[in-house]
Amino acid sequence: MALHGLYLLDQVGGSLTGYHKRPHEGKQPRNDRIQEIQQDRSGTIWIATGDGVDMFDPVSGTYKGYIPNSVAPGKSMWTRMSVDSAGTLWISTADDGLYYLPPASFRFPHYALADPTGRPMEMETINRWSDGTYWVAAEGKVAQIRLVDLKVLRIVDLFKGEKSGFGQAVWASHDDGKGRLWFGTWGLGLYSLEPATGRVRNYRFSRQLTDLANKEDVCRSIVGTAGDTLWIAAYNDKLLSFDTRQHAFSRIPHDVRGQAIHLMKDRSGSIWVSDEMLGLLVVDPSTHRSEFLANDSTGPGSLSNIHPYMTYQDPRGRIWIGGKDLGLWEPESRSLKSVVNDDFADAIQVLPLGSDSRGRLWVNYAGKGLGILDPNTNSFTNFDNTDGLLYPISMTSLQDGRVMLVGMRGMVLVHPDSLYAPGRAPQLVISRVSVNDSLKASTMGFSNATLRLAV
Repeated sequence: MALHGLYLLDQVGGSLTGYHKRPHEGKQPRNDRIQEIQQDRSGTIWIATGDGVDMFDPVSGTYKGYIPNSVAPGKSMWTRMSVDSAGTLWISTADDGLYYLPPASFRFPHYALADPTGRPMEMETINRWSDGTYWVAAEGKVAQIRLVDLKVLRIVDLFKGEKSGFGQAVWASHDDGKGRLWFGTWGLGLYSLEPATGRVRNYRFSRQLTDLANKEDVCRSIVGTAGDTLWIAAYNDKLLSFDTRQHAFSRIPHDVRGQAIHLMKDRSGSIWVSDEMLGLLVVDPSTHRSEFLANDSTGPGSLSNIHPYMTYQDPRGRIWIGGKDLGLWEPESRSLKSVVNDDFADAIQVLPLGSDSRGRLWVNYAGKGLGILDPNTNSFTNFDNTDGLLYPISMTSLQDGRVMLVGMRGMVLVHPDSLYAPGRAPQLVISRVSVNDSLKASTMGFSNATLRLAV
């Protein structure tokens, strides 16, 4: 048992280099009392101390933080670790049981902002700014992140201590192209942020439209239309518009039975309204004329009973509809083609998040995992929490081909091609050899050699 931390001995030069954890963000480092060391197949060194398990990168000579799926190994009187033949790291502790870390859990590399308790903050929306940085909403704050070096340049407090009323803190975001970002909340109304000045303003329609039936200040979805107007899906308060110059809300005609939950502006400028009670509508923002996408058919393509949660238009112009199932709108037949992912057929909600640089559709199956649909083969490749998935809320495709996902426990940056890399070939072990039914001993020297078979 080492009592003074981790050291590297250069056997040629005889030098000894020590590596110790430094205080980080006001926290004291773990103690240097090492109980166990293991190196996994990737070369990462795992170090068990009396306070937990640390991750060390021998290439950079630095300790790395990691984000566990639920909880990480904590204080323990003793800890033992081993790596099995499949590359899984097993951690046995005296105080809180057995942990394991399979190699597949590194498929989706995680990054996060820590809250005051050290817990990774949930991230909700992504907006690329004109200078190439990204603004990411996280639990009532907005962080400006430079992805080249993963540096957080600024954090702006939107809510200033107030709490969103339900679910995630920020439900929607929109870049108006005029130097402002807009954020929708549940119960706190609409926020604007001017990144150039850092100025934050809050607008609540309950204070302007006092005769609304509910006045819940819910802004679940935001899209921009012509001029300085935003459209807002206000749930029980139906559809609203907001004049960004006059800072004034107004009503948009909508069925009183409706619950507007998502808006999407298609390439033609029409607004697709997902209504939890009414179904799917397409609205002309200049005339407010709406068309229900419904029919009386009882066939599999019927739209009469769908309860859409969101819509997405892919780079090829196709409209995908997420609800209880995933559907593809077919305008010629005015019907919905069901696209089934058998592995996640019992998901509570199906949410088409976006497309990667190769045109593959990324779909969140709530509570189950992520399905990536290849349009060339019409087949899904599926991932779940055993792959290190964070259950995404939003995504965007980056210019270098990578995909950014945000959701529970932070952010993922991953190149789609890495998810399709061929797996490691299993090791071949020759336990016995027979020639003409005669058993030969296994001492024939096959180690690291080529086995040649006569023809």
